[in-house]
Amino acid sequence: MALLQSSGIRTAILIAVCGALSNRSAAHTSKHPLLATEIKPLCGLSGQLKTTALYVKQKLNQQATYTDSITQLARKLVVYSKTRTDDDDARIALALATEAQKLQEAATRKLLTMASKGTVLAVQAGLAAGIIDDFIALVAGVTPGGTTNNNCIINKDALSGTATFTTIAEQLPGCETTEIVTTEPPAKPILRGQDFTGFNNIKTLGNAATYSQTCCKLLQHASDADLTGAGYTGNKLLVAGGAIHVTSNNIQIAKLTNLSSAADQSVFENTQKKLKDFDVHKADDPATTHVALYTAALTSEAVKAATDIKLQKKRRTNQEINADSALESKVKGIIGSDADSFKNTYLDKVNKETIKLPKEWELELSYNKLENLETDAQYETILLYLSKVSQNNREQACTAVRQEQKQQETDETCEKKGTEDNYKDGCKWDGEGDNKKCVKDLDYKPKQVEEKDDGIKEEKCAGKQQEDCKSMDCKWKGENYKYSSFLVDKKMALSMDTAFKGLVEFSNFKNLFSIL
Repeated sequence: MALLQSSGIRTAILIAVCGALSNRSAAHTSKHPLLATEIKPLCGLSGQLKTTALYVKQKLNQQATYTDSITQLARKLVVYSKTRTDDDDARIALALATEAQKLQEAATRKLLTMASKGTVLAVQAGLAAGIIDDFIALVAGVTPGGTTNNNCIINKDALSGTATFTTIAEQLPGCETTEIVTTEPPAKPILRGQDFTGFNNIKTLGNAATYSQTCCKLLQHASDADLTGAGYTGNKLLVAGGAIHVTSNNIQIAKLTNLSSAADQSVFENTQKKLKDFDVHKADDPATTHVALYTAALTSEAVKAATDIKLQKKRRTNQEINADSALESKVKGIIGSDADSFKNTYLDKVNKETIKLPKEWELELSYNKLENLETDAQYETILLYLSKVSQNNREQACTAVRQEQKQQETDETCEKKGTEDNYKDGCKWDGEGDNKKCVKDLDYKPKQVEEKDDGIKEEKCAGKQQEDCKSMDCKWKGENYKYSSFLVDKKMALSMDTAFKGLVEFSNFKNLFSIL
């Protein structure tokens, strides 16, 4: 409204009443009526601008789908790592899950950035379209319907009395003041940003050479030599964001990519800048999540360390691992020679993993296959079920034990035990009838107990790997199902401490853009 007020358009509406005017030459009208055929390209741009919100929505939805896809992949790898019976396999799966989570975090940050810039772009584009539409609506609004001599806009050049303007919807559909488009058509075309290339050069609108009018003062000048009229300020018609202006004897569509930087003419320039800012960020393709993970895995310290442990059967130093130039090829030997091989072999095994929980856990997972893991509820249920097992595995430790300090019994020492209650701990009651006696129990094995006060310290065993826990003073404490060194290093452990929360929380965010 401020633009219209400053340009004198509001005044023009008030004074645009029919009156007797001097006759003008038919060769050049002093009223400059707009020809609909000439301004169709500008209205086409307005129509494009009004689809910008849908364009933004499509890109955001694609990025959200990619982010969801990489999140699901990370979740599957976490579950897969927890079901491995082999430490090496578990480490590699968990290292891959860590890399997938990093990709998910990066994709989420990108989505937020795109949402911020896309929102500004959609608003800016809507503003630009509105300025064009308002001007066309204004011109059409002061144009009488039907055949007349008083039109400010006509369908095409024609003799006065025969020229008409029907409707904006029919002649200039892009300039209809309709709601912003956010619903995708059935074909769901992939849109692109509005195209300014059609307005790289100034376009002089054709004159209505055969049309003469007597009333519309909106675009008039009183004489060929002296520009006057309500629609002029400084020899320019300040409407449509500067897209349309008047020179000494004609009307032009301006060069939109190089408009004046004046505040009342910068709307198209600003829209173009916002479009460039938004298009810097390309939405990731949801079909390429395996490519992104494979690429990240080849340079991942965690994946390399997990691979190295599997091959070396020990944990080498980071310096040794980094110095191993052949390690990348070794990683490929385990997860796949290329991204497609990674998808069709390693990830296929992950997807085909059977996950079957007891009935009371009420897990609904189609065909009990990990590839059908989709919802937060499924993921949380599986993690809850596996958490006790995983916790027990992580708590396995090498602890000190000792042999009970019992003297080695003999037949003689056993015979001296006396009462039958003492015939134990190396002795047993043997024989029949009068021949029964207390003798040495050859099958007896001294009981192992936790070290207490006899000098065997827990510290000497703490932190040892299972293969190192073989001395008579130490034993492996825990179930046979082992994960003694489940995490590759402290850094990975810390990163995975928040992984589960992040992978669950993302789903609450991913639907944000479905309402655009």
